[in-house]
Amino acid sequence: MKLNPLLLAPAAGLALWAGAAFAHHSFSMFDSLTTQTLSGVIKSLDIVNPHSWLNIVVAKPGGSTEWALEMGGPGQLQAQGWTGAGIKPGDTITVRMHPLKDGSNGGQLVSATLADGRNMVAQPGGRGGGQ
Repeated sequence: MKLNPLLLAPAAGLALWAGAAFAHHSFSMFDSLTTQTLSGVIKSLDIVNPHSWLNIVVAKPGGSTEWALEMGGPGQLQAQGWTGAGIKPGDTITVRMHPLKDGSNGGQLVSATLADGRNMVAQPGGRGGGQ
């Protein structure tokens, strides 16, 4: 039986696409049933692919802790107003997030209240967590 090369090209493309889709990680490391609120100071906002990151420093008795909060991709965040304008290191911020299940200082950002009072959503589709 002879294979038609024109039939192989779409199959190869589909296989490559499926591999990329399966390579994307899940969000099962976050406790989506728990929403935690933290107030602190922005250390950095990195709007990068595939996921952006907000790093904040939260004061606690005897020192401070740094929290790394995962966000969506740049296109999604820009559509929700996360352009970086008016969001800079040193600003105070209050965040709502789904913490990591292992108890580490990190989580999935749900929403934030910026120093100027703006409320920002950070989850896909603008959900904001609903809690």
